[in-house]
Amino acid sequence: MQMRGWPILIIAGVAVVALAVMFREEIWDATGHDPGAQLVYSFKGKGSPDQLAQARRLIEERIAEVPGPATVSIDGDRIVIEVEHAHDVLWIESKIGSDMVVVPRVDLHSLDYDPEYLKDMRARLRGNKRAKELGVEIKLDRLGYHVTAPSRGEYVNTAWAEKHGCSTRDRLTGTGVYCTVSGPDRIQAFLIGDAELFVEPLAEMQLAADRSLVVHDDGKVTRGYVIERSPIVIESAMIASAVAEEDRLILTLTQAGIDTIAARVLAPTVQLIHLVGNEPRETKILPGGKLSIASPRADARRFVNSHGFASLPALHELPDSP
Repeated sequence: MQMRGWPILIIAGVAVVALAVMFREEIWDATGHDPGAQLVYSFKGKGSPDQLAQARRLIEERIAEVPGPATVSIDGDRIVIEVEHAHDVLWIESKIGSDMVVVPRVDLHSLDYDPEYLKDMRARLRGNKRAKELGVEIKLDRLGYHVTAPSRGEYVNTAWAEKHGCSTRDRLTGTGVYCTVSGPDRIQAFLIGDAELFVEPLAEMQLAADRSLVVHDDGKVTRGYVIERSPIVIESAMIASAVAEEDRLILTLTQAGIDTIAARVLAPTVQLIHLVGNEPRETKILPGGKLSIASPRADARRFVNSHGFASLPALHELPDSP
């Protein structure tokens, strides 16, 4: 039986909350002078002084990279953002409006350390001359066994090159056209076959219905891991606090979050990952109901910022000032 392809998991762990720009004052005078602009936010209902201060700090973090000068202040029960250049308003609105509405949640998956599927693949790749030429093999890293392949240039036939958008100028008579063959292309060739790459599919390869092969390509090397298809969902309300460290995101869970993980992770040796796109990030369960997730500092800071907004009352739009 030939596999028709493989599922690549894309994390979609977000929920939406109400938030809107309240009003914007933006005026250009007759001389073309840019007098700046103002955006105003307010909580729906009564927000405490501490919540206003927290919202101000979080907004300041969000717009820290605004191209022109911008200030954030509290005016009564309103948060006022003033920008020196009106053309920066759209940038700020996109930075706040698109990001602030995302309530962070974490989808975790258990990863199979040495799955039967990859054992079977390893046996079938053994002695396969074409697999050796294309660099497709089974390897082991800190997460577990995985199928891997490089992304690099190869001489391929004209039909494959044209189908994949390669320039046919770099041609070697009798050999083919030089073209980049990505890691996913190489792995897929062995899963479903690719006659133009001269690859026969690995016969009778079948992944269990509750498992998926998640494939991540970093531009140099592609790695594919077998993971449990159904995620362990840690909702935002299950996260008591979030802290960004140099290369990790540390989450402290509520009892509900701890219980959710305990119900699915029945052995301390289970490897958990957090998927960002289709990139698996190593996740560790720490004492005290904490999770440690490998994460670039910038990503961790964005998560912490979004989690901060999720703990505040919703904002709503005010009528324009007279």
